[in-house]
Amino acid sequence: MRRRMSYSHRHAKSKNEWFRLDVPHRLRALVGKTSWKCSLGTIDPYFAAIKRAELTAFYHAEIVRLDGVLKNAVQRESTELVDEGLGVLAARKGSLDNVVYAMLLALSMRVRNSWGKEHAWRAAQHLGAPPIMTIDDFSDADEEAPLAGFEAQNERNAIAAVQDSFAAGSGPYMLVLQQFVNRLLIRRQWDAVQLELMIILDGVGTQLRLGTPRYDTAAEHLLRRLSEHRFAAVSTEVREGLALVAADRPRENDANIEPAGGISTNGGAPASSGAKRLSDGLSTWSKLAAPKPQSVNEAARAVARFVNIFGDLPVLSITKNHILEYRDLLAEMPANLNMEKIKRDGASLRKIIQAASSGEDEYRTLAPGSLKKDIGALQAILSTLEDESWIPANVAAGVRVQGYSKTRKGQKNPRLPFRPNMMQALFESPLFTGCAGRKLADRSKPGPHVFQDELYWCFLFAAASGPRVEEIGQIALTDIEEIDLGKAYGLDVTGTCTVAYLTGTGEDQSTKNDASERAVVIHPRLIEIGFSKYVEGRRKSGATRLFDLTADDAGKWTKELSRSLNRYIDRTVTEDPRYTFHSLRHEWKDRAEESGIEEKMSDRITGHAPATVGRRYGVGASVRKQFVEIQKLNLNFIDWDRLKKAAG
Repeated sequence: MRRRMSYSHRHAKSKNEWFRLDVPHRLRALVGKTSWKCSLGTIDPYFAAIKRAELTAFYHAEIVRLDGVLKNAVQRESTELVDEGLGVLAARKGSLDNVVYAMLLALSMRVRNSWGKEHAWRAAQHLGAPPIMTIDDFSDADEEAPLAGFEAQNERNAIAAVQDSFAAGSGPYMLVLQQFVNRLLIRRQWDAVQLELMIILDGVGTQLRLGTPRYDTAAEHLLRRLSEHRFAAVSTEVREGLALVAADRPRENDANIEPAGGISTNGGAPASSGAKRLSDGLSTWSKLAAPKPQSVNEAARAVARFVNIFGDLPVLSITKNHILEYRDLLAEMPANLNMEKIKRDGASLRKIIQAASSGEDEYRTLAPGSLKKDIGALQAILSTLEDESWIPANVAAGVRVQGYSKTRKGQKNPRLPFRPNMMQALFESPLFTGCAGRKLADRSKPGPHVFQDELYWCFLFAAASGPRVEEIGQIALTDIEEIDLGKAYGLDVTGTCTVAYLTGTGEDQSTKNDASERAVVIHPRLIEIGFSKYVEGRRKSGATRLFDLTADDAGKWTKELSRSLNRYIDRTVTEDPRYTFHSLRHEWKDRAEESGIEEKMSDRITGHAPATVGRRYGVGASVRKQFVEIQKLNLNFIDWDRLKKAAG
């Protein structure tokens, strides 16, 4: 009789109910035991059932985790065997290029031989040797050969047309073979490389059984190595133009063979998608994903750079090698290049990058975060196209950017929160106590003037509630209102408060994500030094927005304002690049925690809270609760009496 996975039982030496769950056989070596068991600490069947359910859920989650550990171990072991075997063969054959090319050629020949005599003889012409056994030579005509694959005849003809367009041994032919092998990878035809894998593993004295997880992992890794290998003999120009040739070039004088436009160089997507290009993919992604305007602009910039380098390729002809080369080129690109000007002048981005990198003059390159935006944009576009069946897989997935990290430790210039003495230095600077004039250079010099403008209020907003600078810059006057707390929320709280609604729904407004849509209570301290008077003055002047800012072509309101804020920090606080205006947002989070504001409320005030389905119907924390919590915030580093006096 088979034992149940989890159950209660009585221990011979205990009156309490006990829990027991069998460890799956595949995990027993990893766990070191055959079952998990422990006392439930009660004799009551009701409470025992509750505790048993909790433990069952816990250990089922543990099984999932351990399966992941086991899978990773299998993957690591299998990939290491393949890599070691390829290294052994490379040492014997003189180079890895020789090994990869031989395997690509053999694999392509074997698969095409399995399609029949016509394909076998045509493929054999490349080697000047007779074909090996074909599918027509099998005694059982109804049994499909293991490597048949690519069942549609027009698919086979299209592949053959491209392969036959190049001479064996040439650089282009190597890449054609890689595109072909990439299709086997997408189709997960692990049995296709059984012979190659056997040769590789024989070099390290082991073998793997077909159909096992270890074999499948090793086969997948080998196909990836074959399809993504970069041949030293292949020039950049050849690599640039090959995808277009492979996607668009028909076979001449052959009415029975379709133009190669039907080829899916990445796998089994419909042939009708072949004519759709990356620019079409950008438009489709923009419509279906409904991204923020800034994301659309960033994606358009990434596509413009890609198109300038490689051309507007059919999406089916884009390979991982294209994405990797794009990443490597942009890593050497001078920062602040104007793509519109480059396009207008008909210049080559590739040549500009090569000229800069080969010169002796030092120059500033794209930051890893900026490069990550370009790669991320391509990943997002191709992911949508995969969902829409334009392509069978996202070839940009998993591509990493050197130097990019979400952790401070991994970043070249991480943003650090302001220190207490920095906060004091900022709010004791001439901007708040009296400056020499309105120009930015004069704002950091002592004088008789205090200008309550966007520079002034942005720093105070950051200290009081930690918003993003773009959120501040977008605020319209209609987004600000005064609320009678007693009438709105009852008798437990009285008085009035001023609220700014950051919804991203107004004209030319947007938010970073759903969680960013929220109501932010303006701290009473800001009201005391004249914020309400400032708002009223703006309304009387006929203004529609809180600040006199203009959106740029990318839809950003605060590009220049952000520069001014950071330059002011450089002049009055610190020139350390790790400290920027955004550092105030990080500082606010730390200070809110120290002030006793609960983390959930802190996240909602700053727009960090995850937007659940329920929260999308509201705009964050209630104004009443936020008004009460915000009173706890420590703002003692600002001399408010001095600010009121300076502001008049």
